[in-house]
Amino acid sequence: MADLNEILRPWFTEYNEEIRSLAKEAIKIPEDERDDWLHETIDGHEWVIYTFKARCVLVATDNPDAYEEEMGEPAKTVEAQAYMAIMHDVRAMIPAYETEASQSDFASEA
Repeated sequence: MADLNEILRPWFTEYNEEIRSLAKEAIKIPEDERDDWLHETIDGHEWVIYTFKARCVLVATDNPDAYEEEMGEPAKTVEAQAYMAIMHDVRAMIPAYETEASQSDFASEA
């Protein structure tokens, strides 16, 4: 019988790939517009608007408590909890991609 980690591995992979993709897109947005873009993109994401997928987010994220940490109270819905978890995960990835992009720009100028 397969263990739970083997069963969930494809979902964890998909989740992490989507977070990386969102972070890579976010660095293309001017910083003064980025928060609005992140809000609109994540708020309308299928992983937030569909309850089952929102629950899956909470399994994959390292930040299932991001809503409570940010807002100081438990989330009223699993969708709100998933939204904040994704937001936290994407924001955590952005600095790495900004650094990578600036190093790439530097290398192309040399």
